[in-house]
Amino acid sequence: MACAANAFSSDTPERFAELVRRFCRIKNLNKDTENIDTNVLLDQFNSFRVNTDSVKDQDVCLFLKHCCLLIKPDLGQLGIKCCIVITYLLVKSEIEPPDDVLNGLLQLLENLLVNYDVWARPDILRALGAVLYCRGGRLSVQQLDNLVTAETGLLHKLIFNSSTDPATRKGALQCLESLSKRCVPYIDDYYASHCLSTFLAVLKTRFPKSDELMQCKLLTVALKGIQHVLSSTTTSHGSLLGELLAALKAYNFFGRDDPSVQIPTCLQPTHLGDDIPASLVNPSPPSRPHKKTLKKKSKSRRSKGDTRDSDEEETRALESVPWPSLSGSESDYSDTESGVVANKLQGYQARVRQHSLCALYSIVKGTMRRLVFGYWTSFLPTGSEDRAGTLAAVLQNEWSIKVKVAALAAIAAFLERSKSALLVATERESASVQPFTPFSVLVGNMIRELHVTLLALLPSESSPQTITQTLKCLATVVGNSPYQKLRPGLLSKTVKLVRPYLSNRNANIRVGALTCMGAVVTIHAPLLEVSYILLPPHRQEESADVDVLKDDSSSPGSLPSTPVPMTPTLPTPPLSFTPPHMTFTPSKHTDTSAKDDIIWLIKSCGRSILPNSSGSTSPLPIRLEALQVLSSMALGYLTMLRSSLSHLTNILVQALADRDPGVQLHAVKTSENLACAISRHFSNDAVSADDKIFSVKEALIFWDCLLAGPLVEVLQSEKHTQLRAIGCDCLSNIGARVFEALEVSKQIICLTMLLGLTADPEPLVKESAARALGVYVLFPCQRTDVSFVADAANAVITCMEETNLSVKVKSSWAMANVADALVLNMARDDFSSFAESFSDVLLVKLFSSATNACCGEEKIRYNGVRALGSLLRYTQPRTLQKRNMTDVIENSVKLLVQSLSQGVMKVRWNACYALGGLLQNDCITVPSATWLEQVLIGLCLAMKNSKNFKVRINAAQALQTVAQRSKYGPAELFSSIWKYVIEAMEMSSKTEDFANYKYISSLSHQLSRTVLHLASLMEHTDLVCLAAVLFSKEDTVKQFLNATSEPLERSSCLSHLEKLKNLPLDKSSLTVLLSLLSTLTPPDVDEEKEGEQNRTTFRPSYD
Repeated sequence: MACAANAFSSDTPERFAELVRRFCRIKNLNKDTENIDTNVLLDQFNSFRVNTDSVKDQDVCLFLKHCCLLIKPDLGQLGIKCCIVITYLLVKSEIEPPDDVLNGLLQLLENLLVNYDVWARPDILRALGAVLYCRGGRLSVQQLDNLVTAETGLLHKLIFNSSTDPATRKGALQCLESLSKRCVPYIDDYYASHCLSTFLAVLKTRFPKSDELMQCKLLTVALKGIQHVLSSTTTSHGSLLGELLAALKAYNFFGRDDPSVQIPTCLQPTHLGDDIPASLVNPSPPSRPHKKTLKKKSKSRRSKGDTRDSDEEETRALESVPWPSLSGSESDYSDTESGVVANKLQGYQARVRQHSLCALYSIVKGTMRRLVFGYWTSFLPTGSEDRAGTLAAVLQNEWSIKVKVAALAAIAAFLERSKSALLVATERESASVQPFTPFSVLVGNMIRELHVTLLALLPSESSPQTITQTLKCLATVVGNSPYQKLRPGLLSKTVKLVRPYLSNRNANIRVGALTCMGAVVTIHAPLLEVSYILLPPHRQEESADVDVLKDDSSSPGSLPSTPVPMTPTLPTPPLSFTPPHMTFTPSKHTDTSAKDDIIWLIKSCGRSILPNSSGSTSPLPIRLEALQVLSSMALGYLTMLRSSLSHLTNILVQALADRDPGVQLHAVKTSENLACAISRHFSNDAVSADDKIFSVKEALIFWDCLLAGPLVEVLQSEKHTQLRAIGCDCLSNIGARVFEALEVSKQIICLTMLLGLTADPEPLVKESAARALGVYVLFPCQRTDVSFVADAANAVITCMEETNLSVKVKSSWAMANVADALVLNMARDDFSSFAESFSDVLLVKLFSSATNACCGEEKIRYNGVRALGSLLRYTQPRTLQKRNMTDVIENSVKLLVQSLSQGVMKVRWNACYALGGLLQNDCITVPSATWLEQVLIGLCLAMKNSKNFKVRINAAQALQTVAQRSKYGPAELFSSIWKYVIEAMEMSSKTEDFANYKYISSLSHQLSRTVLHLASLMEHTDLVCLAAVLFSKEDTVKQFLNATSEPLERSSCLSHLEKLKNLPLDKSSLTVLLSLLSTLTPPDVDEEKEGEQNRTTFRPSYD
């Protein structure tokens, strides 16, 4: 056989093809005849080093097809050898044979399982597992019935048959696990649920004839199968959720010496409040072992096996279900073998715990958050004495690194995307025992205990994997915890323990530490405690409020004995306020270039990002994570960056010039966030100039450094599209005040770069440049520049012709801003010169582009509607004399009227706003316009019938923009408008959408103003037509106005009606006028007080 094996010098595709051809020449195999050549050939297949380069797919498929024809149930050892070769080829070659080949193999192996003796089943099952792994979710219903279901499934029978030997049972379970591993496309939920139920039943069953090692192997396979089912299928496991979690909670402590763990048959979700356990009525100091004690215990666990016997109380709790015994103390081995076997058993038990935690992770990730939330208290600690059976107990007592990492991943999975759920957390200011614990306090205690657990684990670990996962888990806890509702001190302790890891030699640990610090500076508010943490050490000593932030307790996270106020937050607006103890006043520390005043976190990130003295740099993940930390700090804690702005700018400038595109990309994004924060700081009108943290001069230092070269080079980088796009976004955040203060040369650089990038061939760059132009065109210094406005308009019109939807959306927004800039210029004294210089041809192009946008996608349409309204508002009399301009106006108005009742709500309220601008243009809105009645009636219908109250409000405001009575049309149309307004009053409080309730007050106020506006423009010829409208609704209008309008708002209207009263009116007109005066006259003060006494104290309120 050796000679035959050496016949070929190497394992090449040609040699494998020759072996396949020799095998295919065999036409028949008989158990009675000697098949020496066949045995030698199969041995050569087994000795062949199979990989993706040494075999061809067609040769493997040819061999498998011939196996299906050649192998028979009566071949004995030869048939099993063929099964071994099948397994070897499928596993090593990593090919996926066609369905017909796999179906043939599946049918063959099922026949062999039924007809072969027990000794051959493990090898057959291994081949079946390889076939099922390749076949995955492409099995037919009949095949699934034959294998999976509890009634007829072959695998199910082999697993749960009491006479099955352990090796066969393990092989059958591995086949089921292989099937669940590759369920793509997804198998039916019915069969996935069968697989899940089978794995769960294995977890609950203690099989006969299985020693402890075999039992551990079975449990490991079942737990891995649960992971595959939950991650590879869309099965709904809601009905089994409680049972699965109960089983996994038991196996989280498999083989551990922890008799306090008691697991019910099925875990139930927690109710919103629990009585305090009896153990807390007489509380005793928590006895947490010292670090050295923990290490000693950990070493002792490594030296001997973890064994315990099930006590009677635990047995009674689990007797209703055949739970597996968690004991590992019984042994069938001799004393000389006990040490080796115990260590081996300990390793297998740890593997069970690891896969149990991994399955728990899969369940948490694959289940809706609101369902998982009810099981938090079963796995997360809610107090120092409630740790038994939780993941905190796993971390406290576990010796295996992999198990700890899995437990930390499970904790992070519980808390991911749970910020809204944790917002209910509170903490009692008093430590006294209460008879009832509210659910909010329970969640607050849970957050604190998680901090205690992780902060105690971090310094006691020496494994890089555990430290890294602890830091990532801690980052998840920090990122989701509502510290503004908790007692201060937790963040200070967290940063104190995490900070040393920022300079660790291990790259993964440094990334985890930076991730944790990024979570700290991303905390919403910003928090005063975080601001204190970021201060340099000498500034912390000068702080007057240190006592508020320090916690005198000795252990990390322990509750202080005296009541402490909750963690304060910086008052809003956050970007324009400096805490009292951090006010930057002239002193020895106010020099912004002093190194001692630079925030320590910025220094640390700078060391991670920039090359060191020898020219070497940190690994790329560290540099990117450090830039993300700086980005988060710039957005949330700009008030702290004044003393560090020059150092931060230097870091960003050098990062922008880095050779690595990833570093450049993150540096540009950080620069964009910093620019955005500074821009918002200057645009905040609520803060006076004297209270601004930054001056324009300081902001100019940042922008001068960027525009001196690095940002321009980024914008000119032809290789990296995303860099250019984010560079445009960075330029768009410069802000009007800073841009005006820039040198003219740098202003020209910004404008030239953006105008040029609108012609970039990449859509991503083009849309960012168009958006930036839309921002710049609204700057006061730029919107008066006719040349720039014209260039921006032409560039935007060109971008609107693109086919890419995203480009058209951003360009339509920029086009609407260009139109708004034209309208804003109308308020200037020198508007006439601007209007004469702005091209009418370009205006017509803008009309055409906006009209096309109104007929496009919804995301483009509402910007087109907004642009049309501004263009109609801007149109000048000389423009109307141009050829075909009347048709352009009529077509635009028609589109706006159609938009009142078509499209999404944003299109409709923009249409109302646009028509309001149209009605303000006296040169277009003339009484003789044929479309005027359509506009007024369309606005009235939107004000009365729209389901969205914001549309109604905008429609009412648009009707108020008419300044002349003649624009309301004849008396009949004017009375119809009155009728619509009164009907809208009656329907103002009727809505089926709860979101409209917060707009009821605003809508009522706008309707009252509309009525008063109509009355202030009324003429004596309108009174007769108003008689039918007002007489029947007089009380309705009076009550509505008394409830929604102030007397001062009616003064001008009443004075106008008094003037009409002095005119010579007929009797019917005078009656209508007197009735209207009575309706609009506010009630006397005495009558109002008397009415208030008769009212109840109940007031409807809406959040």
